[in-house]
Amino acid sequence: LLPPEIIELILSNSKLSIEDILNTSVTCSTLRTVVINSNFIWRYKYKQRWPQFVPLFNKQFHEWFFEIRYIYDLKKRTHTLLSDMSPKFYTKNELSEGDMEDWVQLMMESPRAYNYIVLDLMTIIHCYDPIKSIQIVPLDTPGNKTLQYYAAKVLRFIRQRLLSDEWEKFMNVPEKDQILERGALLVAQWCQPVLEIVWDNVAEQLDVIANDVKAALKIWKPTHPLHKVLQDTFLKWKYENLEGNQWNIRESQEILQCLTTVLYKHIGFK
Repeated sequence: LLPPEIIELILSNSKLSIEDILNTSVTCSTLRTVVINSNFIWRYKYKQRWPQFVPLFNKQFHEWFFEIRYIYDLKKRTHTLLSDMSPKFYTKNELSEGDMEDWVQLMMESPRAYNYIVLDLMTIIHCYDPIKSIQIVPLDTPGNKTLQYYAAKVLRFIRQRLLSDEWEKFMNVPEKDQILERGALLVAQWCQPVLEIVWDNVAEQLDVIANDVKAALKIWKPTHPLHKVLQDTFLKWKYENLEGNQWNIRESQEILQCLTTVLYKHIGFK
């Protein structure tokens, strides 16, 4: 038999799924021992399957197998709770916080439970697979509209519950650090809970727009004072609110004109 280190390298290959690893582990006791006890394999499998959650862990974390097992167990319980909601609440249009108590407890049982639940609910909501049967199908069938209906309600509830705390934190920071873009992001997340609106993506798009505006202004008004601003100053403005006006009325209008051109003519805003 190959040395454990070689087996680990083979099984950590990105072409092998978590299911493939588990199937391998039941072929013999030696492979089972290697798979179950290998932090190396499960760390790589986690990073391959859920790379967006890796920053949630510190460098000392090593219980990757148990974390993956927890995710699968949580997914089963999420689907069970969703399946139980229709018989309980089909007469209600709106659900109270008391009706959502099981979800509150579920999202608080682990530091990352909220993230896993949101991912699962988003997957359910955005599943567009048609149900190819005229027979009664199980409620947890992908594409089931009843399941999607309650998944959207739960997602709105748990996201807005977290956003309430985030908004309170935002309002408690010094005024110079209450960046408008951050506040607008929280509002967008509150109003559109079934969409994945992430700060890093928003910040990247805003940077692209800002650079396009500067390029357009450079062509139209090459002597505009904005072109003399140092890059370090731009970075400071990105993370702190500006104090006072930086430009006179005419210079501000020129920047706004370029912004309008970029948004409506180049990007296609309507």
